[in-house]
Amino acid sequence: MLAVGITMIGLSMRSAPSAQAAAAPVTVCNDLVSTNVGGQGVRCTVSIINYVDSAGLATQPAEVTTTICLAAAGPVFDGTAVCLGPITTTSAEPVTTVQQCNGVANGGNAVLICDVQIINRFSSPPPTPPTPATINQCVGSVITGPGA
Repeated sequence: MLAVGITMIGLSMRSAPSAQAAAAPVTVCNDLVSTNVGGQGVRCTVSIINYVDSAGLATQPAEVTTTICLAAAGPVFDGTAVCLGPITTTSAEPVTTVQQCNGVANGGNAVLICDVQIINRFSSPPPTPPTPATINQCVGSVITGPGA
């Protein structure tokens, strides 16, 4: 079973001036070889809140919260798995790229559940619509069944 969720609200920034470096991508639950055997489960969530001005420049650090669950497929699917997190960190720059759940849960009867939420809180309205964030999710993971 595969469940993928992406919630994007007022996404991403336009190109920042060279004085502001781009934040590194958030990467979680990628290439976990131990999950590529039968009956394994992976559940990963990423929630990002960027605080930006109308030009997409940081007005305060971005909040990045991740939760990682690795267990047998059943407990991961029904929400009873023991998980690491939620863990919250910060980024001095707005986070606009997430790479998660790539190359995992490729064994038979595996469960892969991944969710990304990015919220941008603008201090003033942007003059033009923002460009979308980049989300690379489930790349190299077998995607079959009703959630594909």
